[in-house]
Amino acid sequence: MIRVSTMVEGLFWAFEAVLIARVLLSWLRLRRGTVLADRVAPMLYVLTEPLLAPVRRWLRPHLGNAPVDFSPVLLILMLSVVETVVVTVLRAAGL
Repeated sequence: MIRVSTMVEGLFWAFEAVLIARVLLSWLRLRRGTVLADRVAPMLYVLTEPLLAPVRRWLRPHLGNAPVDFSPVLLILMLSVVETVVVTVLRAAGL
């Protein structure tokens, strides 16, 4: 039987993979009419923007108009901390 802590780790890993995919796609010039441009990129945006937007709003006053968006990096670091805490608590509870 799969433990709850293992499923939670998998969910965090999957979201981080989606976030990295969004970052990588943002570096490409996607042509309209392709699957990447019309289906994949919008799906990645919808999945990641609810967590990226608040991080971006918080970073903007601190970094100004930086040429690089550091919000995905900060979000991955924050998610790693939250994942560690949640998984540790779940394992301590025997889940």
